[in-house]
Amino acid sequence: MRAVEHTVARPVTYRDLGLFTGEPVVMTVHPAAAGAGIVLVRTDMPGSPEVPAQWGRVADAERRTMMLGAGNGATIWTVEHLLATFAGLGIDNARVELNGREVPILDGSAAGLVAPLEEAGVVAQDRLRSWIRVRRPVRVENGIGTVVMEPAEGFVVHGTIDYPDTAIGRQSYEFALEGSRFRDEIASARTFCTPADAEKLRSQGLGLGGNPGNVIQVDGMCVQAKDGLRFADEFIRHKVLDCVGDLYLAGAPLLGRVTFVRGGHELNRRLLSAIFSEPANWERSTCPPASGTWAGTAARVAVA
Repeated sequence: MRAVEHTVARPVTYRDLGLFTGEPVVMTVHPAAAGAGIVLVRTDMPGSPEVPAQWGRVADAERRTMMLGAGNGATIWTVEHLLATFAGLGIDNARVELNGREVPILDGSAAGLVAPLEEAGVVAQDRLRSWIRVRRPVRVENGIGTVVMEPAEGFVVHGTIDYPDTAIGRQSYEFALEGSRFRDEIASARTFCTPADAEKLRSQGLGLGGNPGNVIQVDGMCVQAKDGLRFADEFIRHKVLDCVGDLYLAGAPLLGRVTFVRGGHELNRRLLSAIFSEPANWERSTCPPASGTWAGTAARVAVA
């Protein structure tokens, strides 16, 4: 584990449409000073308002993670894949400038974000990295799904989804954020939707940037995906990717084991709120987690 903070070595620019808005956007990830954190900037708005990537700035938005500025009117949509990429590459500090309201969707995964940042390079900074260590189990549920976070050495996500009567079915996957596993196992897993999902979004004027090149379409037992599925369980891998990104909004890397069943952005947001609602739930530490001890150290909390 890295003992000091890191940032990107040089600016990296991306161009594409927003998945929900369908609007073209240019996004550039710039290096940032140690201790700056992840800051999102709307360069298309007067004064270029800034939005810190922190859990307290998350808005209530369906099927995406949306950030709100503090009284400046700025919103930034669909940040989860970008934040997952920063978590996966160990980037603590970055200034992300966008000339629109949504992060570009690229191919619907984080793979297109990872490769240019790895090519640019990630550099160490002169500041100790800190972690947020979960000290006791925290559980939230919404009547459909459940998510629990328990004390652990390292950051582990175990997810389960259940889509009856579709090609997705029931899938489970466990991921530990270590080494190259982010790039190799979950970064390239793409977002997906059913015809009912797509119709609902369109009726709300959303999902306008979705197409077969950036969304896996699941209609009953039929799956339409460009070049086919990348993994047999690509659906749950994408949900784990989303979870990694959402929880990076803690403001520092989390240490703990997350277990979700039928999870999603709403539950991820509520989990962070629940963790930070009680000081006894967490502590900040500059001591790296013990090497090679990624399994949870606390008794498991059952979810269903």
